[in-house]
Amino acid sequence: MIKTKAQYEVIRGQLERLDSIIANFRDKLKDKHLENYALFSENYRVMRAEMLSQIEEYFSTDPATCIPPQEVAVDELPVLEELPSVPV
Repeated sequence: MIKTKAQYEVIRGQLERLDSIIANFRDKLKDKHLENYALFSENYRVMRAEMLSQIEEYFSTDPATCIPPQEVAVDELPVLEELPSVPV
């Protein structure tokens, strides 16, 4: 659960990185390999939904703290040239 603006900023940054990863999967796999797109992006989409839920809860507990960001559709996100490496 997000309790401070600093924690919100961290989650928001993570959300932006997830959006970039999902957009990359979409652009590279969706048209050619729909099943692979669904498989590879599923966990990222679940994580994204959880983060959005945390953000929504944060704003609902004290809406005066700040204004929620404008949501951007995944289709409008920038595309990375290469996927970021994920530590094992």
